[in-house]
Amino acid sequence: MESEVLVNDQGHLATNRVMQPVETDDLLVMENDVAYCQPCVSPVWDTGLACLALLENGAEKNAKKLSDALGWMGELQLQDEPGDWRTDHPNLAGGGWAFQYENAYYPDLDDTAAVAWAMHLTSDRERYAEWIRRAAEWLRSVQHADGGWGETNDSYLGSERSCNGNRSTAFQTAWALLGLVAAGEGDSEAVRRGVDDLLSAQAAEGGWSDPEFTAPGFPRVFYLRYHGYSMFFPPWALARYRSHVNAR
Repeated sequence: MESEVLVNDQGHLATNRVMQPVETDDLLVMENDVAYCQPCVSPVWDTGLACLALLENGAEKNAKKLSDALGWMGELQLQDEPGDWRTDHPNLAGGGWAFQYENAYYPDLDDTAAVAWAMHLTSDRERYAEWIRRAAEWLRSVQHADGGWGETNDSYLGSERSCNGNRSTAFQTAWALLGLVAAGEGDSEAVRRGVDDLLSAQAAEGGWSDPEFTAPGFPRVFYLRYHGYSMFFPPWALARYRSHVNAR
């Protein structure tokens, strides 16, 4: 089965573009009278968020499950793989995490922030200290000149565009800030610049707006936009930074 999805990088019908048909047979899941398309699974993202929920529920009573999950994710950290960050930083060691079980080329901000955050919050944080340090170093390395973080869909046109443009988004900046503050970098220059970027991007009514469709369904085929991301991640990051400052 083939389907042609005519959607461009702004989420509109792309009638004037040449699009590639997508082979979807291997992506279909059929169970009795239910069928759906699953382009990939999200074990790192899901496990990281599950760990944060377990930590909130009680680190001690969930210690065994947390230890198993965090140790498993630690083994998936991208370190010496030929990832996209090496295009502009060939000598920079890895440190990020990807979304899937295996993706040696594309670590991303949200998974890296979530995993490092969960590792930092555990009582056995010394076990994960080196993984956390490498993750924080990688996040700092892809910070933009304006102080924010982010990338557009142009990243999928070539690895040299990944995290290296001049377009920061509020929610991607917030992801990086949450990860850095959780990793013990709350007093760093990188965090201060990121907070300043979020404050300068805040609209008069108090919210943030990122118009791009930056969540890929299929890269270079169709993209999604999570409208809530720009509304709850930035205030979450700013509140976390304020709590850090007040606790000094």
